[in-house]
Amino acid sequence: MKTVFRQWIFWVLTGISLPALAERPSFNYLELGPTSMEHETVEGDFKGFEFTGSYELPDNFYLFTKYVRTDDQDIDMINKYLGIGYHYHLFADTRLILQLDAAEITFGRQEAGEFVEKGFQWSVGIKSQLTESLEVEFVARALDANQVDSEFGYYRPSFMVLGFHHKIFDDFSIFADFEKGSESDRQVVGIRWDY
Repeated sequence: MKTVFRQWIFWVLTGISLPALAERPSFNYLELGPTSMEHETVEGDFKGFEFTGSYELPDNFYLFTKYVRTDDQDIDMINKYLGIGYHYHLFADTRLILQLDAAEITFGRQEAGEFVEKGFQWSVGIKSQLTESLEVEFVARALDANQVDSEFGYYRPSFMVLGFHHKIFDDFSIFADFEKGSESDRQVVGIRWDY
């Protein structure tokens, strides 16, 4: 898995060095798709769905939201994010991304109650329009959701995310995100609408 992830990083960085295109990455979009996750701390194979939205503001700022719901029979996990980001012009087709989100993480288990923790997540990464139909992003994220309980401890995972968006029609794409975390691995493949 680590070798494959390193190969993805190589291809992303190689692609960014290609000649600049006139088109830049989009920050106005909605994404929806099924997701699966393997979690080490909360053991199990979780399946569910993910919804993501982004809306560009003036002066290179954008709003961001994400809702991820997964479960493994008797355990439910819900991750909610709402934040603001800034994209800095690196090349005509490439942006540096800086983002800060408010986060709410919910763990629920039958007959054991529910834990809801709030915190923050920061992200830094690169987003590039490699070709007219292919957009790629590579992002590092760190989440601090405070202490769940005395037994579980603090929930402070970090993630590396590699994402692809391949345009199939003018405003619709197939997207795929691969997330390698310090405590979990997650994949999502779905439909994206650029508006």
